[in-house]
Amino acid sequence: MLRLLLVALALPACAAPTASPSAAASQPPVAAPASEDPADQAFAAARSGDASALADLLTPDFPIDAKNARGDTLLMLSAYYSRPEAVALLLERGAAPDLLSDSGLSALMGAGFRDDVAIARILLDGGAGVDARSPSDVTALMLAAQYGSLRTAELLLEAGADPSAEDSTGRTPLVIAKLGRDAGLIELLERAAAPVGP
Repeated sequence: MLRLLLVALALPACAAPTASPSAAASQPPVAAPASEDPADQAFAAARSGDASALADLLTPDFPIDAKNARGDTLLMLSAYYSRPEAVALLLERGAAPDLLSDSGLSALMGAGFRDDVAIARILLDGGAGVDARSPSDVTALMLAAQYGSLRTAELLLEAGADPSAEDSTGRTPLVIAKLGRDAGLIELLERAAAPVGP
C-alpha cells in the first residue's frame, strides 16, 4: 500500500545538556537553531508556504529538484501542504512536475489522494502528466478513487485522465472506487468508462 507523504525537516543536533536530568526537566524547552543550509531553508519555506523566502533561495544554481532526507522534492512538499503560491513558483522556476518521491508518488498523485483541487489544477496547468504513473502503475485518478477524492477525480477526468487505465494488479479506477464503496465516485467513473455511442 502506498505510503502517505510524511515529511520531517532535519534540524541541527543540539549540544549535549550540562545540567542534571532533574534540573533539565524543570527548564523550559529550547528550540533548535534554524539551519543555515540553503537547502534546509528552501524545504522549510516550501513546507510553510513562504513563497517570498523560497524565491530568494532559488538561485540559478540551486538544485530545484533535489530531495530531502525523506525523498521528497520541494514541489512535492509544497503540494502536500497545499501551498499554491509555492507550487506555482516552483513550476515557473523549472521544477519537474512528474518527478516521483522515493515513496513513488508525484505531486499530482499527492493532490489526488488529498482531494486538493486547487493544487491539482496548478500542477496540471504547469505541465503535470494527468496519467503519469508510479512504479506500480498507479495514477492520480486511481488515488483519488481510493481516497474518496470526488472533486479531484472530476478535475482529472476533465483534463483527460484515462478511466480505463490499470495498475500493476489490473485494477482500474472504477474497481478501486467500488472497493471503497463510494457511491459518488462509482457513478462518476461508470459514466467516464461507458463506451461512447456511434
